[in-house]
Formats: sequence, C-alpha cells, structure tokens
Amino acid sequence: MSALQSYTLPRASRRTMLAAATAGVGAWFQAPGTAFAQAVPAGTPDGARTASTPAGNGARWVESNGTSLRCEFTGAQGPVVVLIHEMTSALETWDEVLPALSTGRRVLRYDFRGAGLSGRVRGTVTYEDHAADLRGLLDALQLKEPIVLVGSAMGACIASHFAAASPERVKALALLSPAIGLDPRPGFLSIVRKIEEVGLATYMQQWNEDIYPKSIRTAERWERYRGMERACDQESVLALLRMLAATGSREVLPRIKCPTLVVHTSLWPRPEADIRQIAQLIPSSHFEVVRAGHYSPLESPEAILPGLLRFLGRTAG
Repeated sequence: MSALQSYTLPRASRRTMLAAATAGVGAWFQAPGTAFAQAVPAGTPDGARTASTPAGNGARWVESNGTSLRCEFTGAQGPVVVLIHEMTSALETWDEVLPALSTGRRVLRYDFRGAGLSGRVRGTVTYEDHAADLRGLLDALQLKEPIVLVGSAMGACIASHFAAASPERVKALALLSPAIGLDPRPGFLSIVRKIEEVGLATYMQQWNEDIYPKSIRTAERWERYRGMERACDQESVLALLRMLAATGSREVLPRIKCPTLVVHTSLWPRPEADIRQIAQLIPSSHFEVVRAGHYSPLESPEAILPGLLRFLGRTAG
C-alpha cells in the first residue's frame, strides 16, 4: 500500500499553476477557510499515515490510492460535508455555495482523479478507483465519522458508487443533475472518437450549450467555467468518458442505504424521466426538479442552494 501524504506548495507557486484555470477569479483563493498542512512524519506505519489537523488557508495535495488529490477544507466545527464536482470542472465549481454550506459545517471539496489539478489519468479508470481515492483521502485526513456526500453531474456518479460501496461512511447523499446511467452507454464512445478527431477544445465549443445554456450565463460564471474547461487534460477526459460508456449503475443504486436527495436540472436536455428513475431505484430518496443548468452549483447556485440546505438541515445532524 502506498503511503498517504499531504503536500503544500508555496502560495506563489500555487497561484502560478492555477492562473490558467482560474483567470479573473484570484479572490476565490483569498477567502478565509481551513485546509491541510505538512507532510506525514517519516516512519509512520502505512495504516496510520495521515495528513495533519486542518489549519491555514488554501488548497493542499494529498496522496491517496496511487494518485495526488488537490483538496480544500473549510469550517472549524460541525458535521463533514464532502463536495464532488463535474467532469470538466474542478473544486472551484462550489465557490458560490461554499459560504452557506460551511456555516455550522466542515466542508471538504477536492478535484477527483483526472480533473482540476489532481493527478491525470493514463489508461483506464473506474468508479471503484474513484471510490478508493475518496476513501484514502478521508483516511488521510482522519475523517472517520460518517459524512454527507454531495455530487454534481459526474461527481454524483462517483458519490453514488462510494455510498453503495461504503454505506457505513455516508450518512446522507445528494445527487445534483446526476450523469448516472442505469446501463452501459456505448454512445459515449462516439464522443471519444470525435474528441480524438478534432480535439477537446473544439468539441467543447459545441457541447457547451448542453452543459451551460446561454440563457443563464453571466460573465463571471462563464469565465470561471471556461477557465476550468480550458485547463482540462484531454486524455483524462477521454478516460472518464470511456468510464461512463462502460459502466451501468442499475445494480449499484439499490445498495445505497442513506437518505438521498436526487435533483433533476430542467435546463439540461436529459429527460426528467431518466433522473426520476434513478431516484426510484434508491430505497430512501427524495426527488426534486429545479430550473438550473447541468453544472448547477456553478451555473445556478441560487436555484440549487435552497433545496440543498433544507436537505442538509434534515440529515446532517
């Protein structure tokens, strides 16, 4: 088993790395918050290797399950809420909802494998890999208590697989505009071939209307979205798309035991009936529809936040 470690880059180096992905939004990284610091002492047994107590400001990198995950912890006390972003975004997707979510709660957000500034994917990746990444991250940060897990789009896929595989670690689950497929979806392979032909940047120009409709774009949010999108690693995105194509969740969803909020975003072209069927397969679920885009925390935070806060109020404890 590889050791779990935490790394902190000098603030100037972090800003240099983040500039391309977050043009015009440097203030996000100045906001008060807590994060993880300092490497694990040498000689600590593998099973006990952890990051230090959250302290300080900014994002940190934690080694987990053979990859490096960029993460940020906000809040000093209360239940732990973990946020998982969408396929072509990063932890900054949660910026506008973070202040409300971290009031009376501790919030962990991270870039999953293949996204943001976390480790890239070369070859294949599975939902089991992503679940193991999150499990290792929680262990490294000594977060042993059951968490509230919130995932958006692909993040909802990862969250659902983690909740099904580790029910003892999840007290509540929220799936926002889930990109979950009940059965394998080989149609995604046509997107893979198109991206291989024209490149990710060119393909995203035509895909963006489905993901982020022009009717709800604001200049600041659009620039944030485009910054994260432009920073995407093409090979990692192709691997994530192949994962979507190969994986069905019909047998996974009934294994989710915790209270679950499932939200359909009506401005996403996927039919409401598809998302309603996902909710019906989860034993203790509540289904809602909101007028929001697919990457709802970034595009439509004012639409998604009220229902999410009500759900946290009922379940976070």
